[in-house]
Amino acid sequence: MVGENFAGNIIINLANLPDFLRNPILKKRMIEFFSLSEPEKKEVINNALEAGPTIPFPNFSKLFKTWLKILTTLTEEQREGTIFSIHYRSGKITTKINHFQHRWNSRNIFDIRR
Repeated sequence: MVGENFAGNIIINLANLPDFLRNPILKKRMIEFFSLSEPEKKEVINNALEAGPTIPFPNFSKLFKTWLKILTTLTEEQREGTIFSIHYRSGKITTKINHFQHRWNSRNIFDIRR
């Protein structure tokens, strides 16, 4: 799978879907996440962080809101596992997190000027 960003492509596509399609697909993907091996989880998170800054902020905002809503429907153990995995992995790839922040902060500045 080197060179391919399947998880990133899925995330980009999900961000562009209407709610009635995005919700069930994202929930299915989130449930599948728990059955992945640790290297697969790492790859999914890394790919998601690579894809995120390429998504227009309004679309990403809707996707993130959907993700949070679905997260509330999971068990406490699943929620903790998800947040821990993301936090643990993102701590090891802070440059990608910084790229997220820089892109969106710059974009918001330009949006304010319009």
